[in-house]
Amino acid sequence: RQEGSDLGRNFKGELQLWTDKEARKVKYETSSNGKGKGSHFTSRIFIDDKVWGEGEGSSKKQAEQAAAHEVLRKLGKVKAS
Repeated sequence: RQEGSDLGRNFKGELQLWTDKEARKVKYETSSNGKGKGSHFTSRIFIDDKVWGEGEGSSKKQAEQAAAHEVLRKLGKVKAS
């Protein structure tokens, strides 16, 4: 969950910058439990073929942002919420 000054941040973009700088390979795997209204998405982020984060949301974008936020938190780039 994103709060305070984290609202509106592009965590996925920040993570991409970090992986580019560190020459790491990043991959997103996103799945949905339905179609249309009421769909729920889960996204997992792999860095160098290892799962680093997972996030959920009502859209693919939200799930990927939540997963990227978790990875950045683990890296110490954002505060825990």
